[in-house]
Amino acid sequence: MQILMNNLRPFATNPYSNIFSDDQLASAPELENGFVRKNVVDSALVGKLFANNSAAAYAVGQLISDVLNVDVTSDDYQAIA
Repeated sequence: MQILMNNLRPFATNPYSNIFSDDQLASAPELENGFVRKNVVDSALVGKLFANNSAAAYAVGQLISDVLNVDVTSDDYQAIA
């Protein structure tokens, strides 16, 4: 029996990761306005955005792997589309 893999990985799962809290993200003006041109972007905000998206991608990838009985990887995204 082949062990199926979900190769989509969550980001910044350590509780000490440099990311915004959910409350900080909810009140970030960048959610509505996007990033305005400036020299520095808050890495904690970017980290939270990556963490949210990678967690969602991981969950969807795991569902696809479980239901369709296939390996999931971003290298072959068309196979799971």
